Amino acid sequence: MKNMSYTVSEALKETLNALMVNELSQLKKISDRCVSSFALEEDKDLLEIAMLSYVLAKVLEKPRYWDKKIKRDFVERVEKNLHNADASLGDNRLEDMRACIKSIEDDLKAFDTEDRRYVSSLFNKARLRLASYLYAQGFSLSNAIALTGTTKSEVLGYSGKTLMHDRVGKTKSIEERLKNVRKIFQ
Repeated sequence: MKNMSYTVSEALKETLNALMVNELSQLKKISDRCVSSFALEEDKDLLEIAMLSYVLAKVLEKPRYWDKKIKRDFVERVEKNLHNADASLGDNRLEDMRACIKSIEDDLKAFDTEDRRYVSSLFNKARLRLASYLYAQGFSLSNAIALTGTTKSEVLGYSGKTLMHDRVGKTKSIEERLKNVRKIFQ
């Protein structure tokens, strides 16, 4: 079994590599790894990358984008921003890294000029998916909702329709939870 710990830098580099070789299915796996690692490490930047990589995969797998110059230009901008995000992280410039991630999200929202609602609904679906995954990982429903900006009814409805709880093999042990609580009060 792979090491569950996954750093923001690894996630950025793997997202960039998957995009460069057009491995869109890898982007969804990166999203899942980010959420799993967030459940153990609680680094909120991992949640942002999880959402970003999931939405990137969903948008870029749409056939209507394959032959367009706009896709090539878009992918080049995303690759540049991912590279800059990782470089900023390496220089410990977290706000610059987050600005690069935000820029990609903004580009994603502006990318689909024909149907902007599609990308907006993808971000909503990604938030819902992340909240359900966190809930399956052992986070309280209220924490999963607070971290992702979803609602209780959405998460419960989505979780009930998926096999997320069955697929998620690793949740926080009591020992891990106590360790995290101790960190908060130190």
